Amino acid sequence: MRMTDKEARWQRLTLKVVLAVTMGVNALNVVSYGLMALPGVREMMKENMDMVPEVLRETYETYLTIGSVYYGCCAFLFAMAFAGALLMWRERWMGFHYYTVAKLLLVAAPLLFLGRRYMNMGDIMMSGLMILYFFIEMRIFGAQGKGKGKAEKEGKEAESEDVADKEDAEEGE
Repeated sequence: MRMTDKEARWQRLTLKVVLAVTMGVNALNVVSYGLMALPGVREMMKENMDMVPEVLRETYETYLTIGSVYYGCCAFLFAMAFAGALLMWRERWMGFHYYTVAKLLLVAAPLLFLGRRYMNMGDIMMSGLMILYFFIEMRIFGAQGKGKGKAEKEGKEAESEDVADKEDAEEGE
């Protein structure tokens, strides 16, 4: 089934909006994880532990005892995911690869640093869905270095069919 120009424009706009939100979220995470990696920030937060609800206190304490390496690694991976989203915005396949590697490592980071207890199924599912979404969209629209996407190929095929039909009609006259 062929995609109309209007449908292709709306789908491309949707992709751009999702990429813009993705870049915003990753930029905020770079800042927040980068701040947590700085010396003294976690100690300052420990001083205000009485403001944390009792239910969250154990988790909060765990995240405050983690070393700067975890937060620095996560900040780097969020920056890598941001760069991947930016490259996908520019329709480069390399961006998809950067984004995918960064997200997979971000899903694995709590397991590596904190243990199985802190694995988040929501993060795993959301990361998997976003990777799948970007893969499908990048395949549809294509990316530089990998040839034309399906939408663009279908448009070219439709044009060549129209030309062939005109030539057949002219020969029949």
